[in-house]
Amino acid sequence: MVVGSEWLGPLIRQTALNAVHVHRLHLRYKHSLGLSSQSPIRPQEKRTKLIAAIAKQYMDPMLPGDFYSALFVPDKGAVHED
Repeated sequence: MVVGSEWLGPLIRQTALNAVHVHRLHLRYKHSLGLSSQSPIRPQEKRTKLIAAIAKQYMDPMLPGDFYSALFVPDKGAVHED
């Protein structure tokens, strides 16, 4: 079968989504039979936990003034016209 280039991207994306869906259904099925002790987790919950872990790991607490002054560092080579 020959597939046109305009259909190739959407077909690959749909194939990947179908594979993820089947994988999640299989995990739920194994959990329902008692074959897996790991409870199936929703993608939203998993993303929330991962983002919270990354934020906790890399967060550097600072005062708002320090934060904004670090964002807007003056350019030392710039010439200001008055």
